[in-house]
Amino acid sequence: MRALLLLTLFISGVFFTQAQTQDALVFFADKENVDASINNPISIMTQDAIDRKMLHNTPIDERDVPVNEAYIDLVQAANGITVHAKSKWMNCVYVRGTASDIDALLSMDHVVSIEYADPDLNNLVPSFPVPDKFAIENGNQSNIQYNYGTAANQIEQIRGDFLHEREEENGVGYAGDGMVIAVMDSGFPNIDINVAFSTAINEGRLLGTYDFVDRQEDVTGTGTHGVRTFSDIGGFIDGLFVGTAPQASYYLYRTEDGPNESPLEEALWLEALERADSLGVDVVNTSLGYKNFDNPNYNHSYEDLDGETTIGARAGNIAFDKGMLLVTSGGNDGGSSSEFIGTPGDSKGILTVGVVTNPFSTEGGYRKQYAKEGLEKLRK
Repeated sequence: MRALLLLTLFISGVFFTQAQTQDALVFFADKENVDASINNPISIMTQDAIDRKMLHNTPIDERDVPVNEAYIDLVQAANGITVHAKSKWMNCVYVRGTASDIDALLSMDHVVSIEYADPDLNNLVPSFPVPDKFAIENGNQSNIQYNYGTAANQIEQIRGDFLHEREEENGVGYAGDGMVIAVMDSGFPNIDINVAFSTAINEGRLLGTYDFVDRQEDVTGTGTHGVRTFSDIGGFIDGLFVGTAPQASYYLYRTEDGPNESPLEEALWLEALERADSLGVDVVNTSLGYKNFDNPNYNHSYEDLDGETTIGARAGNIAFDKGMLLVTSGGNDGGSSSEFIGTPGDSKGILTVGVVTNPFSTEGGYRKQYAKEGLEKLRK
C-alpha cells in the first residue's frame, strides 16, 4: 500500500511539473550563410569590432554568425511557447512554456537539444572551450590630472589616480581615451539631464542605449543601480566627482529586471554581450550576480558555479574568447551571510571584484593611521 502511494505521488509530481511554466534554452542544429558571413564580416559586425578582433588576434568564426531567424519564428509559433531572448554565440533561444510544450520542440528538425533552467529536468549541459589567458592591450590615451572631490577615496584605493597621471615616454596616460565600455545593469534614469554625464553626451561619447528587458531604446528601467554604477566609471564633475574612465565612450544596456529574479536575466546579459562584441566594445562592466531565483528549482548550487555550467559563466567565457575584457561584482551580497560568489563571477574569463570599506574610516576594524601607512606603501 505504501509503495502504491509513493508511486501515485511520483506520477502526480511528474504531471504537475509538466503543467508548470518552465524556462529553457533551445539549441539549433546549424546556421545559414556561415561561410559567406565569415568571409565578409562587415555584414555581421561593425568595423570597430573587426579591428578589435584583429588587435587581439581573435578569430571571426561561426559563433559570430546570427541565429537563423526562420528557426526562431518556428519556435515562437509552436504551441504554448514564448521566445524571450536569443544567442548567436550558443546558437539558441531562451523560451518559456510547459515542459511538455518545450519537449515537443525536439520534433523539429532544426532543434538539437533543450536545457532547462531547472537542473532536475536536464540530461546534458553543453560545454564550451575556455582559453588559458588574455593579454590586455593599451589603446590611445592622454595624460590628465583631475580634482576628484568625493570620488578621491575610491580612486585612490584602486590607484586610479596613478593611472590617470602616469606618463609613458610618448606622454600617454590612462583615462579611457579611445576605449569603448558597455555598462550592463538595471535602470539608468535621467542620464540625459544629469550634469555628471553632460560632458560625455556633449562630446558624443554616449554611443547608444538599449533595454533588453522591455526591447526599447529607453533604459530608464527599474531602480537606479545602473546609473550609479555608470557614474563610478564615466561620471565627471571636476572638483566634485570624477569616475575611473572619464574619457571613455559608452554603451548603456539594461539587462536586469529589478522586481524579478530569473535565469532569463542571464540570457539577456548574454544577448547584450553579443551586441557589445559586434559593436567593437573593449570593456564590459556589470555589477550583478545570480544564485537564487524566484523559482527555487532554478537556483544555482555551489557545484553549478564552476565557471562552465551557468548561462552567465558560459557567456562570459565566450566573450573573453572574443577579445573583450569583462569586469563584474562578486554578486552584490556584501554584508550578508552568503558564502560564495554568484554567476557570472565564476566565469574563467571574467575579472571578479569584491568590495572593501573606506580605509580612512573606523569601519571594518581599521585604524586610520594603519590605513594611511598601508596606502603610502602602495604608492611607493
